[in-house]
Amino acid sequence: MAERNYRKEYDNYHSQPEQRVRNAARLRARRLMVKKGKVKKDDKKDVHHKDNDPTNNDTGNLSVTTQKYNRTEPRMRKEDAPTNATGSNVPGTGDNVATWKKNKKKKKKVKSKYKDKKDKTWESSEVEESVDTVEVPIPTPDTTFASMPVFKVPDAEFSKCKFGKSKFSRWARHIDTESETGKKIYAYAKQNPKKSIIVQHDKNGHMLYLRKYSKSDGTKSGIMVKKGDKK
Repeated sequence: MAERNYRKEYDNYHSQPEQRVRNAARLRARRLMVKKGKVKKDDKKDVHHKDNDPTNNDTGNLSVTTQKYNRTEPRMRKEDAPTNATGSNVPGTGDNVATWKKNKKKKKKVKSKYKDKKDKTWESSEVEESVDTVEVPIPTPDTTFASMPVFKVPDAEFSKCKFGKSKFSRWARHIDTESETGKKIYAYAKQNPKKSIIVQHDKNGHMLYLRKYSKSDGTKSGIMVKKGDKK
């Protein structure tokens, strides 16, 4: 007895015109169910035609069942669909295609705690505004020279200011930000970012620019200014 060629039989069966029409109808039914969100790829479910006619893609004739149930010959099936099958023929599943409705997106309700927080933000902003409105006293320079502020510093800090502060260098490299005079200069510089600052030796009276801006024409002014005659 010759061995059967199942692959050849399968190809011959599906190449028949009437079978090609049925397969095309099954694909249309599958695409319809995918569009409705009832089936997806590799979910091991089939689109079942209740009258066993694959060309009848009426919405009332379609349901979703397991592959095992759908691929069993109709005469071998039980009277009822299996419990894990879905479809209009299974009570309580709600999968009747004719009555399908698009799911509505649920709007998330804002919880009360967030509302409370929102209300509190108004209170906190008022508090912050009241804090900001408190005027912080601006440090006053010890004296002025050519309408520019002058701060007197001890010898150690005067030496650190020798070369002046560049635009992006840290203040701690030029003054002692922990000392009383250093804090005074630092606070004044922060509150007056566009003003030049001169430091003066508290013993010999020598002065130099700690911070000086360029002239309007782009040329830089001299760095050091000494009190009295220049040598």
